[in-house]
Amino acid sequence: MADDVQGDLELAGGGEYDLDYSVMGNVYVGNIEDSADTTVNMLPGGYVRDALVVSDTGILNVFGGTCDWLVSIASDAVINVYGTNYQVDGEPVGEGVTEVYMPLNELAWVDGDGNDYSLFICSDVMVQLPGLVSDGMNQEPEVINVEVDIKPDSSDNAVNLRSKGVVPVAFVSNETFDATRIDFETVTVNGNVGLIKCRGKKQRPMVSETDVNGDGLVDLLVKLDTQMLADAGVESVCEFTATTYDGMAVRGSDSITVVGRK
Repeated sequence: MADDVQGDLELAGGGEYDLDYSVMGNVYVGNIEDSADTTVNMLPGGYVRDALVVSDTGILNVFGGTCDWLVSIASDAVINVYGTNYQVDGEPVGEGVTEVYMPLNELAWVDGDGNDYSLFICSDVMVQLPGLVSDGMNQEPEVINVEVDIKPDSSDNAVNLRSKGVVPVAFVSNETFDATRIDFETVTVNGNVGLIKCRGKKQRPMVSETDVNGDGLVDLLVKLDTQMLADAGVESVCEFTATTYDGMAVRGSDSITVVGRK
């Protein structure tokens, strides 16, 4: 648990934060300068005196907590409220409903331990309403484990960190997960963001959708800047994280053989 904050708080720049303390002002999740999404988990014990403002690069997972004013969600942001027995302005949300549009409404719900919560939400997007499992408020956002294949055409994954080229990395689809759902802008390698190579005057990221293993499923292929990998101090194992366009966390790993350093 962090110390209480006197005044406004900005949580931005990518990464993930737990909000289980008091903020005596506004909380800003992400900002227009971000190149990667910022995730904030609002937990029981969290308190925001004023507004919780989620920008287009923000992801807000709500498990509990209190906001005295309202939660404002931008048009490309993501909000997940984990609970059961959802109600909107006092009316129960129908069985099986997983999302609801909220221009300005009070959303109420119950956590797995029977605690009641409510928030006034002003949202430009559909609010996702995932149910809790048996351990209630300790339920973490779902994490999808995916197969990651560094240099799909190579068996030893040798990477010369003195090279000025790229390292292709495939996020592999399977029967239950479409890797093209991954927002490539959120990909991190060992916690480092912005490693995808860009080219051309418009600096377009080197990303494509292709079947890398011939199984008939389309995979996501990104090309990492080798120099950026070297600067990030990548060792033998690369741990990847990302977020899907609908706000689900993704992780996977693969090994490399380092054959050169700066």
